[in-house]
Amino acid sequence: MNSLHEQLARAYREQQKIYEEIKRLVNEQIRAMEEGRDPRAVLGLCRRVEERMADIAVIEDAIEPVKRKWERAGEGSTDDLDAVLGFVEAAIEEIVRGQQRVQQLDFSTKAYITDLQRADLQRHRHRPMSP
Repeated sequence: MNSLHEQLARAYREQQKIYEEIKRLVNEQIRAMEEGRDPRAVLGLCRRVEERMADIAVIEDAIEPVKRKWERAGEGSTDDLDAVLGFVEAAIEEIVRGQQRVQQLDFSTKAYITDLQRADLQRHRHRPMSP
């Protein structure tokens, strides 16, 4: 049977691959929003991120018993486990920064649309009524 370290490292490597895909999806969201693409395309990317995050949750649930055994055993970490956790942590930080950028772009887009709507309302208010 694999050691607890090996089981954890394998699970976190799997998560790392998923986080790398999520980073790619978030970067695509940013590009889509900056390019003014159809909002449905952005929503599709958001759904894909949510799906991949659900995959991460499945892995976390599956390794929870292994993590508890590892903690109870009082085993230290290994270089392999530390390395993969470092990659996962860095990926998560990059994803968070990307999602913050998406939120900024979303706020800017909403503000821009609101300004356009106000301008449109103003034009309609000052338009003479038809007889």
